[in-house]
Amino acid sequence: MEHAIVINAANFAPEVLEPSYQQPVLLDFFATWCGPCQMIKPILEKLAVEYGITLAKVDIDQNPELANRYHVEGVPDIRVVHQGEIIPGFVGALPEAKIREMLSKFNLQSSLERDLDTIKALIAEKEYPQVKSVLDRLFETYPQDPRVVLVAAEFLTQLGQFKQAEKMLMTVGKDDPKSLARAQAMKGLLYFHRQVSLPVETQLDREYVRACHRVLEQDYQGALDQLLHFVEQHRSYQQDAGRKAMLALFDCLGNHHPLTQEYRKKLVSALY
Repeated sequence: MEHAIVINAANFAPEVLEPSYQQPVLLDFFATWCGPCQMIKPILEKLAVEYGITLAKVDIDQNPELANRYHVEGVPDIRVVHQGEIIPGFVGALPEAKIREMLSKFNLQSSLERDLDTIKALIAEKEYPQVKSVLDRLFETYPQDPRVVLVAAEFLTQLGQFKQAEKMLMTVGKDDPKSLARAQAMKGLLYFHRQVSLPVETQLDREYVRACHRVLEQDYQGALDQLLHFVEQHRSYQQDAGRKAMLALFDCLGNHHPLTQEYRKKLVSALY
């Protein structure tokens, strides 16, 4: 299926209006001189592939009659054609997440999201060869999608390949704050996976490793209480391991989590 097609007055009806009765069509009024049009172009093309829909592109300079007919006043002007009706979307460059919200209103299903859900289910069932097969296919189609990177890192973590997982998480960029926050949280969890494998030789070792196990068991408050005790009583243990672990757990929980806010204040009090 050709996902991006060039539209003019002659093929507008057969390529845009008629197919819209079977499936929504994403309509992009653009101009070659328009900076925001070039910015949003790869996002629209990626989403067209992911959702299995047609991206119909209309160059307003080459097709002024279409631009006038549909009252295009600024570009990019993105619309959705559904059941023969041209529905306003937005003008200008929007973040990818907002465009997804718009598409979700038309009950469109992302093949990528379905595959990611499948992978998570397979990981839970420990069907690792199947997980790898699906991931290999996704990386071919979506090589830089942070959601694929995140689920691949989750898979590597499940396999105990912590260094590889962390290396993969480092590729998540700042241009996707939501994915970056999740990557930070996963890197925090990797810290605790490594800590629980440390040798246990003393009573303090046992207490510290137990606190780290509590994180992996999602007993976050219990872990924070134990780690705070290390900060208050055993600062010299493993070069201030308690403080480092609390900071890693804050990364896992996120800055807005109530426990992060509560125990960050307690940590500051213990330190100063």
